[in-house]
Amino acid sequence: MLECVDKKSPRLATVQQPNKTFTKKEWEIIFFLLNRLGKKEIAKRLNRSPRTIENKLYIIYKKLGVGYSSQVRNFCQLKAIDNYIPSKFLSTGSHVISVSARS
Repeated sequence: MLECVDKKSPRLATVQQPNKTFTKKEWEIIFFLLNRLGKKEIAKRLNRSPRTIENKLYIIYKKLGVGYSSQVRNFCQLKAIDNYIPSKFLSTGSHVISVSARS
């Protein structure tokens, strides 16, 4: 991961939805956007039309006041919400490791 190369501690993935700004479907699209998938590939993975994804992206961009996917990625990195994985994308039997702070 680039975090390691950039001498930053890698963050653990989380399945807890970061906030209520976006719907579940919008978070799913953001997840794929963060992983640099285009709208056609996102549409294919979510079993939706590219036009539907394009409309959802427009709503996401409008909510954030941005115009490009790179700006969504930057926003998510700045807010430290780029490590969210929608639980529906985890395979059955996947384990999420929770690390608690120790005093």
